[in-house]
Amino acid sequence: LKSKEVCGYGFINFKKIVKQYYKDDDYIDFEEIQLEENIKKDIVSAGVITLIYKKQSKKGPYAKITIDHNNDTVVFVAWNELYEKIKGELSENKLVIFKGTVRFDTRFDKKNTIYSSEKSFIKFV
Repeated sequence: LKSKEVCGYGFINFKKIVKQYYKDDDYIDFEEIQLEENIKKDIVSAGVITLIYKKQSKKGPYAKITIDHNNDTVVFVAWNELYEKIKGELSENKLVIFKGTVRFDTRFDKKNTIYSSEKSFIKFV
């Protein structure tokens, strides 16, 4: 993380980090998240939080979290139930491992986005 902080470039082996904390085989890199074949799949990945938009829905507060993974980004939508669990630790520049469901965002980003569900988590590393 330090090399990226200093010069803006740096490669982090996120798969290795995930395997230290999570033993399941659901891990995929961010490039794979954008593949159509991964829509509706539960995945595990990791990255560094770069942006947090706190929002309000009819069901309560939630967050749209932009996560960087070696210069690729993905948006993770943490719905109310998960958001309430993580809001105290949630901040930019934190390394996270997360699990969510890939869905195509038809309204805003027009690309695959990760959405929280009952099985989802965000682990701060």
